[in-house]
Amino acid sequence: VCDSFSLAKALDRMLDDPPEVLNLSLTGPEDELVGRLLRKAVAAGVVIVASQPSGRTPVNSFPASMHGVIGVATSVDDGDAAIRERGARLFAPGEQIMVAVPDNQYDFRSGSSLAAAHVSGVIALILSVSPDETTQTLKGILRQSQVDSGAALSVNAHVAIQLAHSAPSRAASH
Repeated sequence: VCDSFSLAKALDRMLDDPPEVLNLSLTGPEDELVGRLLRKAVAAGVVIVASQPSGRTPVNSFPASMHGVIGVATSVDDGDAAIRERGARLFAPGEQIMVAVPDNQYDFRSGSSLAAAHVSGVIALILSVSPDETTQTLKGILRQSQVDSGAALSVNAHVAIQLAHSAPSRAASH
């Protein structure tokens, strides 16, 4: 269980040696202290990815609702609304994903936390071929890479890498 104070302590420690990408597979009500620390992380150049709850107007969507944070949902959560909002939101796989669980076991889990982890990995891959991309440019690449499989809308890692690799000067133009 993660409370705001524990998260704030972890974020404060993270700021001592910021990563390139920070995945926050969590969502909840807005928190002033956590928000202040996340703004510091954004200012330090950290790309922050967070779970986004389902629904067209999700409640308790912090920190995904923050400026500078990339929010990610699962298109299965929103059904047809996700397809209609293709350009407005980011979607990634989050249904029936095999994950490690205690006691050296595996199980299937679902949710936007898994979708956020997927996008965090895709961003890390993009930054490996195009390290100077801004968060805004990364959002654009991710949106362009989304494909409709017929059942769900999802960021496509292969397409995202191709987009980043084919336009190395993209960050300079944004």
